[in-house]
Amino acid sequence: MYSKRLVVAVLALTLTVMGFGMAAYADQACSAGKSASCAKAADCPKDMKVTMTGTIEVKTEGDAKTAYLKVSETKCEKGKACEGMAGKEIKLGGAKACEAEKLAGKTVEVQGTCKAGKELEVASLAEKK
Repeated sequence: MYSKRLVVAVLALTLTVMGFGMAAYADQACSAGKSASCAKAADCPKDMKVTMTGTIEVKTEGDAKTAYLKVSETKCEKGKACEGMAGKEIKLGGAKACEAEKLAGKTVEVQGTCKAGKELEVASLAEKK
């Protein structure tokens, strides 16, 4: 019969090869944009804390003015860049969104919660100099 050492060596080799195969598959899925855990997210996932930099634009919708941020850079809660948000306009909401109207046309840094890549609930807002 086979010795115990030979069985252990074969099992260890098999597990190692399987691990490399799974790592290669995960890398391919991430580069193809199929994985939600990739750093290059197309949009912010729902309810994620972010820091965005961009220019404030104010639009009139009916009788109300609404502030939007033309995004130039986004950092997610873990400090990774969400590259898919660059160049998009995102609506600013929340209690501090009215402060953004005063900064129309200026470059700002906004911290808040991104709601599915469509609205940013503003927690803090500062002009970037």
